[in-house]
Amino acid sequence: MRPGDPNLDMLELMAAKLGQLTEQLVFVGGSTTGLFITDPLLPPVRVTRDVDVITEASSRQDYHQLEESLRALGFSPDMRPEAPICRWQIGVLILDLMPTDAAILGFANRWYPDALTNADTTRLPSGRVIRTLTPPHFLGTKLEAFHGRGNGDYWASHDMEDIVCVIDGRAEIVAEVAASNEALRHYLHAEFATLHADPMFAEAVSGFLPGDAISQTRAPRILQRIAALAGKNLTVAVNPKTPQNQNHEPRETRTRPLGSCRQPARQPEPRRFVRKYQRIIRDYNREKDAAEIARIFEQLMALDKELDAEERRFVREGFDNDEQLAIFDLLQKENLKPGEMDRIRKAARDLLPKLEQRRVLADYWQERAASRAQVETAILDHLYEELPETFDENEVRLLSARVLGLLMRPGDERRLH
Repeated sequence: MRPGDPNLDMLELMAAKLGQLTEQLVFVGGSTTGLFITDPLLPPVRVTRDVDVITEASSRQDYHQLEESLRALGFSPDMRPEAPICRWQIGVLILDLMPTDAAILGFANRWYPDALTNADTTRLPSGRVIRTLTPPHFLGTKLEAFHGRGNGDYWASHDMEDIVCVIDGRAEIVAEVAASNEALRHYLHAEFATLHADPMFAEAVSGFLPGDAISQTRAPRILQRIAALAGKNLTVAVNPKTPQNQNHEPRETRTRPLGSCRQPARQPEPRRFVRKYQRIIRDYNREKDAAEIARIFEQLMALDKELDAEERRFVREGFDNDEQLAIFDLLQKENLKPGEMDRIRKAARDLLPKLEQRRVLADYWQERAASRAQVETAILDHLYEELPETFDENEVRLLSARVLGLLMRPGDERRLH
């Protein structure tokens, strides 16, 4: 278990909310990545918003009985159009309840039944015990998930990022895979052989690491472990830091997802369409005759056709850069009223400027260990002040930890100045 795992507080709170029901569940997914890390020097794992669990429900009736148990504990189904049908909420906590049988909800992961049968137990810092995957089953479920939703894009995949993180942070993973059952072992060998042979994957491994020279030296070791996981005994020679004067198509055309905690550093700046949208609105405010209004309306319609669903949401919420939207997503909870959503938007917009005004970010990067508490206190103060009163103290503290994990990603020194 990695010290400082940004997802531990969420796992603790979720296990407390589920109570004895945890005995029927196995915790899976990105929120558990840090539980497999044994290297204390590994950079922080990815911050997640939800907790995934699997359960052995032999019929729809069994699954519905489990849903009723969740309702009795205060959970409610997430009715938002974009939410998966397995999603439940309680306060700021999000739970995805997935059966191992694909016939129940129409989807499943091929390794969930075997993973549930062979589940381990993990003791959280509070002393509470939860059931988790074995490290080889974690890799198997993540690889299967990547094939289902990754579209072959290593750079944009949270699943692939979590896989690389565990391989990087767990030296014993090679021996554990070698000792796993035959079916899983053969599957992992074949999958990692494919990855090892793909030069684009080697590029992505470097991209998952912080950009500093010391962190980039971990890439050859990761690729050596992947070669071993593929059943190869190879010495991998790669340049740990791609020269900046070379052009590599994957780095220029592939983008990393929002909230990825090991994303290369960049300056927070408005997306291209935000500037275009703002310019159109300024033109509208200057001109009021019918012909000009019609022209501006046509421009807005043309811009709308250029945007995907996420970009439309970006404009709708009124944010200027990706960081504001990422923070906004972290701060949401169930059953918020319009006025409360407005306060959350304001909290997301104002947080970075307030931290910069207090100079805690600059101080953090100059004396990281001594100043982390100052950054955490500043975030907590801001959220206590700005969030609606419907957020209780535990929720505010959990959200503060999530935001801290998002902002304090390795390599973000330049991004936050």
